[in-house]
Amino acid sequence: MTSTYQLRRTLRALYEQHGVRPCATTLSLADKDDVRPVLEGVASAPTIDLDRVKFLPYAFVLPKHSEDCPLLLEHDDKRVVGRIEDLSYSASGSLLIRAHVKDEAARRMPAFSVSARPLSWSVHDGGSSSFWIEISSAELVEISLTARPRNGRALVQSRHPLAPLDETHERLLASFARMQTLLQSLKEQRA
Repeated sequence: MTSTYQLRRTLRALYEQHGVRPCATTLSLADKDDVRPVLEGVASAPTIDLDRVKFLPYAFVLPKHSEDCPLLLEHDDKRVVGRIEDLSYSASGSLLIRAHVKDEAARRMPAFSVSARPLSWSVHDGGSSSFWIEISSAELVEISLTARPRNGRALVQSRHPLAPLDETHERLLASFARMQTLLQSLKEQRA
């Protein structure tokens, strides 16, 4: 089975069959005075989440460029709140994220949540109330900041100020400025 529609339909049927009603807990927001815009953490961990879905380790097909994956607030595609600077995997297959968040409300969110298009999935223990759906491959659609994570391990783990330009970058800029001055001098000598 591969389609998103089939997965959702199967999940709804399992919820109904076993009387399951997933419910997320709202986590506390970061202090409103905390204006550090760089957030790092776990976007998704290979555990069964509140919706009874488990993404296997390394399950996500990542975009070629991290910034091609939108960073949203609460999965609202009208609320792009920054840009994803890096996506990578931990040794255990958790999806790690580093993002520059421009929206002040979004900076306070304590967790991440992924939206993905499943490419390959299967049902486990479908006849039991402890069922879950395992996704072995999925295309990452977007990542959101949220106060109500479905995956309890998908948390913001650190907040940082923007990094100042490092010395190498500063030296390159200074060298470029010197070359521009030298080129301008050569042009003036030829004129």
